[in-house]
Amino acid sequence: MLRARWTARVNSAPSKARPGSTALTIGGLPRVAVEACEEAIHWKQAPHNLTSDRFTEVPALLRQTLARLIGAAPEDIVEGDFI
Repeated sequence: MLRARWTARVNSAPSKARPGSTALTIGGLPRVAVEACEEAIHWKQAPHNLTSDRFTEVPALLRQTLARLIGAAPEDIVEGDFI
């Protein structure tokens, strides 16, 4: 049901709701973002399908992207937990 709502929202014309009435009036999520969310939900529902390669791939990609953004080496990026 939720997927159907998001799919309808992403594929529909802009909302005629008054501005500021809901966050969705600024536009739907890009399809690639919806697909990434669905994949993350699938991992939570079936964590046994999440391989160790896939588990380490996301942080590595994040380090590479952040390093490129700030002009550093990926090894210089440290992921930490703020809690």
